[in-house]
Amino acid sequence: MKAKWKDDEIKMLFGIVKNNNKKNVSTLDSFREFSNITKRNIYSVRNFYYSYLKILGQNTRLAKQLEIDINDFKVQQFKHFDEPSASTLIQKIDKLKQGGLSTRSACFKLCGGDIKQMLRYQNKYQNCKKDKKCAKIYNFPVQNKQKTALSDDDIKSLFMGLVKLVKENANQDCKTKYELFLEKTEEQKRLHFIEIEQKNFEIAELNNNILKLKQQNLQLNQKLKDYRIGLLNTSPPKPTIKA
Repeated sequence: MKAKWKDDEIKMLFGIVKNNNKKNVSTLDSFREFSNITKRNIYSVRNFYYSYLKILGQNTRLAKQLEIDINDFKVQQFKHFDEPSASTLIQKIDKLKQGGLSTRSACFKLCGGDIKQMLRYQNKYQNCKKDKKCAKIYNFPVQNKQKTALSDDDIKSLFMGLVKLVKENANQDCKTKYELFLEKTEEQKRLHFIEIEQKNFEIAELNNNILKLKQQNLQLNQKLKDYRIGLLNTSPPKPTIKA
C-alpha cells in the first residue's frame, strides 16, 4: 500500500485535474485517471487532493515551490439541506411530477439547467423518498365549520401530532449535528495525516541530502589523501655529501 506522496506525483495529480477542468471533465474522472496511472486507491487520491488543496491554500510558499496556482482549483461548497428546505424541495418536485414531468426533468427545471445541481436535487429526492422522513405530512383533524370548538378527541389528536412532530424534528436535528461533527472530525484527521506525510517526506529528503554530503566528504578526504601521497612521491631527492 502506497503512503508517501512525492512532489512529482502531487504535480501530476493537480495537473490532471487542471487540464480536465478545462475540458469540463469531472474531478472524480480526474481521480480515476490518476489512480489508473499510479495504482493508488481512487478514494485515497480524493481524500489527499481535497486535504492537500486546503494546505496549499494556507501555505503559499509550498504552492509556489510545487508550481501550483491555487486559483486554478476551486472546491464547490454545497449548502446542506435542512428539514424545511428538503420538504419544500420534495413538494415542488412532486407537484411538477403530477403535471407529467419525470423526476429528472422536474429537478432540471427547478435548478435552472444546472446539471450538477440537478443531480444533487435528484439524489436528495430519491434519498428522502427512501427514508420517508423529509417530506412527511401530518394530517391533523380538520375542524367542522359548523362546530364552534374542538372536541376532546380533536385536541388529543392535535397534541399527539405536535408531540410527534417536535420529537422527530429534535431527533433529526441531533442526527444532522452528529453527522456534521463526524464530517469535521474526519476532515481534521485527513489534514493531520497529510501534514504527517509531508513531514515524513521532508525528513526523507533531508536524510538523502545528509547521505550525499557524507559521500562528498569521503570523496574529498580521499582526494586530499591522494594529494598528500603525490606530494611525498614528487619531493626532490636529498643531496649526497661527497667524502
